[in-house]
Amino acid sequence: MGSGKLESGGGADACELLNATFTYNVDKWKPELDYDAIEGELSIVQPSAGFIWGDERCEWDVCLNGGVETSLSPDPGSGGANLNLEDLSVNDIDIDIGGASPSI
Repeated sequence: MGSGKLESGGGADACELLNATFTYNVDKWKPELDYDAIEGELSIVQPSAGFIWGDERCEWDVCLNGGVETSLSPDPGSGGANLNLEDLSVNDIDIDIGGASPSI
Protein backbone atom coordinates (compact mmCIF):
# COMPACT_ATOMS: atom_id res chain seq x y z
CA MET A 1 0.00 0.00 0.00
CA GLY A 2 1.69 3.20 -1.14
CA SER A 3 -0.60 5.73 0.54
CA GLY A 4 -3.57 5.49 2.81
CA LYS A 5 -4.61 3.87 6.05
CA LEU A 6 -4.46 0.17 6.91
CA GLU A 7 -6.52 -1.41 9.70
CA SER A 8 -5.90 -5.10 10.27
CA GLY A 9 -6.85 -7.74 12.79
CA GLY A 10 -8.87 -10.85 13.41
CA GLY A 11 -12.59 -11.13 12.97
CA ALA A 12 -13.18 -13.01 9.74
CA ASP A 13 -15.78 -15.77 10.05
CA ALA A 14 -14.57 -19.33 10.56
CA CYS A 15 -15.35 -20.21 6.93
CA GLU A 16 -13.49 -17.17 5.57
CA LEU A 17 -9.79 -16.49 5.23
CA LEU A 18 -10.41 -12.78 4.67
CA ASN A 19 -13.19 -10.28 5.24
CA ALA A 20 -12.16 -6.85 3.98
CA THR A 21 -13.53 -3.45 3.06
CA PHE A 22 -11.56 -1.23 0.71
CA THR A 23 -12.52 2.44 0.49
CA TYR A 24 -10.85 4.53 -2.20
CA ASN A 25 -11.85 7.33 -4.51
CA VAL A 26 -8.99 7.13 -7.01
CA ASP A 27 -9.64 4.29 -9.49
CA LYS A 28 -5.95 3.39 -9.88
CA TRP A 29 -5.80 2.66 -6.13
CA LYS A 30 -8.20 -0.30 -6.45
CA PRO A 31 -6.47 -3.15 -4.57
CA GLU A 32 -5.47 -6.27 -6.44
CA LEU A 33 -6.14 -9.52 -4.60
CA ASP A 34 -4.45 -12.78 -5.50
CA TYR A 35 -4.75 -16.16 -3.81
CA ASP A 36 -2.42 -19.06 -4.58
CA ALA A 37 -4.28 -22.14 -3.29
CA ILE A 38 -1.24 -24.39 -3.73
CA GLU A 39 1.03 -22.20 -1.61
CA GLY A 40 -1.79 -20.96 0.62
CA GLU A 41 -0.66 -17.39 -0.02
CA LEU A 42 -2.97 -14.39 -0.17
CA SER A 43 -1.66 -11.03 -1.33
CA ILE A 44 -3.36 -7.64 -1.43
CA VAL A 45 -1.52 -4.94 -3.35
CA GLN A 46 -2.24 -1.33 -4.21
CA PRO A 47 -1.08 -1.27 -7.85
CA SER A 48 -0.31 2.43 -8.25
CA ALA A 49 0.50 4.53 -5.24
CA GLY A 50 0.88 8.28 -5.52
CA PHE A 51 0.20 10.46 -2.53
CA ILE A 52 -2.90 11.63 -0.73
CA TRP A 53 -3.02 15.42 -1.01
CA GLY A 54 -6.54 16.43 -0.09
CA ASP A 55 -9.86 14.71 -0.64
CA GLU A 56 -8.38 11.42 -1.84
CA ARG A 57 -9.20 8.38 0.28
CA CYS A 58 -7.56 5.01 0.48
CA GLU A 59 -8.51 2.94 3.51
CA TRP A 60 -8.26 -0.80 3.98
CA ASP A 61 -10.07 -2.59 6.81
CA VAL A 62 -8.73 -6.14 6.68
CA CYS A 63 -10.01 -8.91 8.98
CA LEU A 64 -8.26 -12.27 8.89
CA ASN A 65 -9.32 -15.66 10.24
CA GLY A 66 -7.73 -16.04 13.68
CA GLY A 67 -7.90 -19.84 13.45
CA VAL A 68 -5.50 -19.97 10.50
CA GLU A 69 -1.76 -19.79 11.20
CA THR A 70 -0.53 -16.69 9.41
CA SER A 71 2.66 -15.02 8.28
CA LEU A 72 2.26 -11.30 7.66
CA SER A 73 4.33 -8.92 5.53
CA PRO A 74 2.54 -5.56 5.74
CA ASP A 75 4.09 -2.65 3.83
CA PRO A 76 1.90 0.39 4.50
CA GLY A 77 4.21 2.73 2.54
CA SER A 78 3.66 6.34 3.56
CA GLY A 79 0.25 5.59 5.05
CA GLY A 80 -0.61 4.72 8.62
CA ALA A 81 -1.21 1.23 9.90
CA ASN A 82 -3.01 -0.19 12.91
CA LEU A 83 -2.25 -3.90 13.21
CA ASN A 84 -4.26 -5.65 15.91
CA LEU A 85 -2.65 -9.07 16.23
CA GLU A 86 -4.47 -10.11 19.41
CA ASP A 87 -6.96 -12.48 17.76
CA LEU A 88 -4.58 -13.83 15.10
CA SER A 89 -2.32 -16.89 15.04
CA VAL A 90 0.79 -15.11 13.72
CA ASN A 91 3.83 -17.31 13.06
CA ASP A 92 5.98 -14.62 11.50
CA ILE A 93 5.73 -10.90 10.79
CA ASP A 94 7.96 -8.77 8.59
CA ILE A 95 6.95 -5.09 8.57
CA ASP A 96 8.44 -2.61 6.09
CA ILE A 97 7.41 0.65 7.75
CA GLY A 98 9.16 3.02 5.34
CA GLY A 99 7.55 6.40 6.09
CA ALA A 100 4.49 4.91 7.79
CA SER A 101 3.45 5.24 11.40
CA PRO A 102 2.35 1.72 12.43
CA SER A 103 0.58 0.85 15.66
CA ILE A 104 0.85 -2.77 16.75
